[in-house]
Amino acid sequence: MLNSWTPGIPVHRIAIGLIPWGEHTLVVLEWHPLRGPGTRMHGLPVDYVVAVRNGMMLTKLARIAARERDREGGSGPP
Repeated sequence: MLNSWTPGIPVHRIAIGLIPWGEHTLVVLEWHPLRGPGTRMHGLPVDYVVAVRNGMMLTKLARIAARERDREGGSGPP
């Protein structure tokens, strides 16, 4: 679990879980605002923006994992 904190930027709690899923790994990402405007802003528009951002982040994570696997000479699905 991570707590993000930067002066002037809201604080968030971020948890990333990795669960074996057959030959793959399921990544579970939880994001909760602790301070700032995110604590008061809920609903479809904010949830949509967060979902898009998280999808982009997980796509980048998958690319990095595949690149590292290839660099180490591993095999298997990306």
